[in-house]
Amino acid sequence: MIVAVRKNRQFIGIDSSIAAIDVTDKRLNADGLYSRKGMHYEIEKYYYSEEELKEMDPFEFESLMIRKFGGKPNTKKTGDYGIDGFKDGIPIQVKRWKNKIGRVEIQKFSGACQSTRLYNARIKEKLPVGYFIAFEFAKEAVGELARLERENGVIIEKVLVSEIVPVAKRPIVSIESKQLEDGRYEFRAISDDNIINYSWDFNYPIPPHKHPQETADFKPSVLYDKKGVRTHNFATTGTHNIAVKVVDDKCLENISVHSITIF
Repeated sequence: MIVAVRKNRQFIGIDSSIAAIDVTDKRLNADGLYSRKGMHYEIEKYYYSEEELKEMDPFEFESLMIRKFGGKPNTKKTGDYGIDGFKDGIPIQVKRWKNKIGRVEIQKFSGACQSTRLYNARIKEKLPVGYFIAFEFAKEAVGELARLERENGVIIEKVLVSEIVPVAKRPIVSIESKQLEDGRYEFRAISDDNIINYSWDFNYPIPPHKHPQETADFKPSVLYDKKGVRTHNFATTGTHNIAVKVVDDKCLENISVHSITIF
């Protein structure tokens, strides 16, 4: 894949090893080669964390959900009247909101569905005129969906994100440190039992008290570590931020930052 990037070629990579996928991802980003060439790639995962999904770029999230749902994303990013894509000609709306979807959002989408080509035919056939994808629906939204079907014969199918992609919790990780007799420092990642890989950045620019509100490029000097224990010798005094990124057996990741001061 590295060679493909250097030669400006497209590529598809497949591997059953989560650790191998993680190391490949870090190597592609390690020296900025990919970003310098203005290229982009995606890792298609089976599991996603809810935090990861909610932190995605809104258009990236919409595209992922619609493709996984079997639809085709709308190429228009503005003026789409709330229609983010189509599945077999039926409109789809996707909301990445952290809050529950309410009655007003259902009403707006119902109005947008009326302008679509198959709207009247779907009502006659008692089939959904639209799909609404979100993390959670409030009771008032569920009530509005029931009212639309009861009074107008309008069926809008609510679809939970967790019904499209398996959602799991991010792994938990923290760092403990101690100074060894020879002056080096030992760092130990305290984490879940299902961690596949640990990678370490001993020069992370963001201190723990600002993380995760602020993030920086993670540039690991150690790409692959199965045990989560590393020793490091610091050449300069002052405060150093150490970051460890873990990847679990569902290909979900998390990062922890730890600071020490060398006198």
